[in-house]
Amino acid sequence: MITGRVIDAETGAPLIGAHVFQRAADGVPVGTITDTAGRYQLSLVNNSPLYFSFVGYRGQEQTTPAAFAEINAALAPGLSLPPVVITPDSPGKMAGVTWLLLAAFGLFALSRK
Repeated sequence: MITGRVIDAETGAPLIGAHVFQRAADGVPVGTITDTAGRYQLSLVNNSPLYFSFVGYRGQEQTTPAAFAEINAALAPGLSLPPVVITPDSPGKMAGVTWLLLAAFGLFALSRK
């Protein structure tokens, strides 16, 4: 069992929802996400490296020890995402796009409460 914490390298703030995973022997990733304190807990499937990733940050790879350990990661900001422009292909579809955006924003707003 591996535990640890994932933080922002510049501010030291926890990265909530960062991905922590390891590739199984068949190549399928096995992992988890961090909690509100940036902590994670993961059962190792083999001794392949652990990968840490978060949107807008540079990913990180760390080797895994053979025994129980705490592995912390400090991810540095570095990836900028281009803006997304949504354009409907006909005026009739604009209402559907508007409702889609409102639904997505509503889910985002609810998740932040």
